[in-house]
Amino acid sequence: MVKKILFIGANSDFGKSVIERFDIKGNALFCVSREEYPFSHINSIKVNNYIDSLDEIKKLVIDNDINEIVMFNGFIYEGIENKAITNKQIKDTVYINFLIPAAIITSLNKLDIKLRFSVISSIAASKLRLKNFYYGLSKQALEDFILNQKTGKYLIFRSGFIFTKLTKLHKTPPFAISKEKASFIFYKNFIRRQNKQVKFFYSSKSIFLTFILFKLFPTKLLNFIEKKIL
Repeated sequence: MVKKILFIGANSDFGKSVIERFDIKGNALFCVSREEYPFSHINSIKVNNYIDSLDEIKKLVIDNDINEIVMFNGFIYEGIENKAITNKQIKDTVYINFLIPAAIITSLNKLDIKLRFSVISSIAASKLRLKNFYYGLSKQALEDFILNQKTGKYLIFRSGFIFTKLTKLHKTPPFAISKEKASFIFYKNFIRRQNKQVKFFYSSKSIFLTFILFKLFPTKLLNFIEKKIL
């Protein structure tokens, strides 16, 4: 069966690594990005603003009978040593990590099409901490938004630290992995997990266990540990 997949935010390091794994015979791939897309053989459109381009994205889905939506929209400002987050960066964090994917899901769920959405979440969604409070808040909001949806299927990738251009200025925490390994994990779970309405998966067993521990530990203790170690 041919999979028709739309990748949104397709120009990220991790996004490109994932798309390369799907770029095989039998898949029809489409991309939406704010920059020129590097793979000329893949159908792609460039937009200035995702939310202002919802009708264009909707038309792309309808015209090509797309049934899988993968969203890579994400950014983190917090965690860069000796740099405090600004008010604009707080707004951008919520806008990029939550409002854009939520708006796209809301728009496409109005179509009479059975769609599955795959989104990138984070271990930061487990519990809000000083280290990355606003980033965690935006990912937590996205997960809660998805859990309240009555239509569509959802695959949520709760990832730990991935080595990319986005994270190169950040301190490396435990259980960090390369974008190549992360994209393989994403690809494997994307293919296997087809039936449930909402399915979570993790970048490693260690991240899964850490997610549970973060849920259990008091916030003050986590803040203390991260301040001392990271």
